[in-house]
Amino acid sequence: MPKRTDELWRFSNLAGVKLDGFTLPAAVHPGDYQGASLGFTPTAQLVFANNTLVHRVPLAPALAARA
Repeated sequence: MPKRTDELWRFSNLAGVKLDGFTLPAAVHPGDYQGASLGFTPTAQLVFANNTLVHRVPLAPALAARA
């Protein structure tokens, strides 16, 4: 939970925030993430968790050549 000294949260009222029913996810390790289906083929993809790159799909060379 944020503290009153955290500038972005300093004037926020957290009294109504209830965390019942929420659980912490299992630790995410680079390479463990398999990606989620979005219903179309992505051109490139970067997935971050806790400021760490956990999954990367590079841009196809044919598409990179068009840029």
